[in-house]
Amino acid sequence: MESRECPSCGDLADRVPPETVGYTFQPTPTAEGPVPQNTGVSSYDYEVDRIVGAEAQERWGSVAQREAAKRSVLRDSGAEKQDLSVLPDGSYRVMAPEEKKTTRNTRAFHNLASGLAKSKDRYRYLRQISEKGG
Repeated sequence: MESRECPSCGDLADRVPPETVGYTFQPTPTAEGPVPQNTGVSSYDYEVDRIVGAEAQERWGSVAQREAAKRSVLRDSGAEKQDLSVLPDGSYRVMAPEEKKTTRNTRAFHNLASGLAKSKDRYRYLRQISEKGG
């Protein structure tokens, strides 16, 4: 960025890059869909973004499948969400009565320990559950 002669007065003037640059992206359609113009970013970055997007889409698809499976078990069994247990393969089952009792007691104890029982009635109820075991 050497100084240059000013065309108006002939003095040397420092060259200064513009503070802002305006640019409009105009994607070029291809058989695979629109592809961004070459913006100076390597095709590697484009491929990484494409792969990250595909992976995110796949993961959200898995989340949707798990939620559908959970809703199916809830609908078929008439159970509530807190009565479900996740199996090692990712499927769901309804807990046995003893498991439900243990889980309920654990939640009550956790709520007491972390101070989540805000009202006196709620505190008494949670305390009663934790002391009596159900």
